[in-house]
This record gives sequence, C-alpha cells and structure tokens, in this order.
Amino acid sequence: MVDAVQRRREVAVGLAIGLDLLILGPYIVIGIATPSWPIIAESLRGGLLLVVAIISLITLRRIHRGQLGGYDYGAGKLEQAITLSIAALLLLAAGLLLWRVALLAPTPPASPLLATSAVVLVFVNLVLNSVQLWSLHRASRDGGSIIVRAQYQARWVKTVASAFVVVAVTLAMIAGDPELSRRASQIGTLIVIVIMVGTAVVMLREALPDLLDRSLPEAVQQAVNRVLARNIEDFEQLGRIRTRRAGNVLHVELELFLDPARTVGEASLLAERMSLQLAEEIPGVDAVIVPRALPG
Repeated sequence: MVDAVQRRREVAVGLAIGLDLLILGPYIVIGIATPSWPIIAESLRGGLLLVVAIISLITLRRIHRGQLGGYDYGAGKLEQAITLSIAALLLLAAGLLLWRVALLAPTPPASPLLATSAVVLVFVNLVLNSVQLWSLHRASRDGGSIIVRAQYQARWVKTVASAFVVVAVTLAMIAGDPELSRRASQIGTLIVIVIMVGTAVVMLREALPDLLDRSLPEAVQQAVNRVLARNIEDFEQLGRIRTRRAGNVLHVELELFLDPARTVGEASLLAERMSLQLAEEIPGVDAVIVPRALPG
C-alpha cells in the first residue's frame, strides 16, 4: 500500500511532468517561428530533463510499491544514478547553450503577433515552474526520497532560468534593435548556463560518493563500536564489519562468531538485540547481524 507521503511525492513529480508536457509543444513552435534562441534552448533543456523526470516517476512508483525485487537493498543507489543522469544532462545542455550563444548573430525582429506570443508564453512558463517548484518543495521536505529531492533541485534551476529567459525574451522582442536583441539573448543565456553548471556540480558531488559505496562517517563507526563493546561477552570472535551508505540509507553488517554450544534461539535473540541497539545509536540504519558458529 502507498501511504499519504509517498502519494504526495508521486503526485508532485507527476504534476511537474504533466505541465512540462503541456508547455513543451507550444515552446518549440514559438521558438522556431520567432526565432528565439533562449526559447529554443529552454525547449532543449526541458525536453532532456523531461525524459529523466519520467524515468524518475516510474522508478519512484516501483520503489513505493516494492516492485524492485533484487534491487530492494540498493534502491538508494538506483535513485542516485538518476540524480547523476539529471546532473549529466544539465551539463550537456549547458555546453550546447554555450556553443550556440557564442555563434549568435543579429536577427530581424519578429512580427507583433509572434513577439507577443513569445512574451506571454515565457511568462506562463515561469508561473508553471513556480507552481511545480512549490509542489515539489512540499513533497521533498521530509528528505525521505532522493528522487524527489533531485527533481526539486532540477526544478529550482528551471524556475530561476525561466525568470532570466522572461527578461531576455521580453527585451529581445520589444527592443526593435537586432544588436540589442542579440546582446539580451547572450547575457540571459550565459546566466542560465552558470546556474545550470553550478547545480549540476552540486548534484554530482552528492551522487558520486554514494555510487562508489562511501564508508559511513566516523561518528557512525564509533556507534557501531559501542554496540560491539556492550555485547562483547556474548560472542567469541568478531568477523567482518561492513558499513556503507546507499542513497539515503545507512547499511551496517556485522559478522559474529559464537560458541558452537549456543542454540539457534540464543543466536537469534543476540542478533535481534544488537539490531535494536544499532537502531537506537544510528536512527534509520539498516542493520544486518550474521551469527555464525565458531570453527573448531
């Protein structure tokens, strides 16, 4: 069953996708007809991120319904892979924008009808992005889903970028001077590029360490040591200790060797007790205790 929090996350991401689909078609048509490179660039970036958003929604729904099967342990890593994809696409779009803005040449002014349509469309896009940003903010406040948090970060980029696009397109359409229009488009696009690259770098720094199975912080390691010390009389030898973070989940696996004379019930009680102690020391931990008989 999907709870209220999970449904709110799905609705927020789904709403963002639906509104993006509605605006993308008119954006492409007006961008080509004007022609307005900021609008075309916005369409390119929006289309790329829309693909990732759809994949994110499908993945999010499968996680909430427990349909990942063998990926249950690594769902967080799968979420971080999607975050990495969003960051990579932001960098790709930024590179394409930089290449195009360097070659931007003065163009004749658009007709009054097309110019008005372009200005109205970018304002509508800004409003829709703001609505989606608020919806994703509400869904990501608990910090429980990396997918929703990544979508929220990406939407921040899109909203801020769309605000600069509004200014650039409005100046370009009402200026009447081809050179002034070119300068407005170049400056607006460069600001968007800086925002996109900065956000992508932050997302990469967050995703890559988890994809490489980074170890847990020193404070967490010390918490594990406290639990081991508290129960040191109940096991004969400590085997391997594995600690890592996968997405938003902390994983701790302890291998304990017990006296062969101990019963299965006693081993189970010890594993359960240590798991509870780890949960008290490390909130949200996924603890796995593996008791084994000490080799003779």
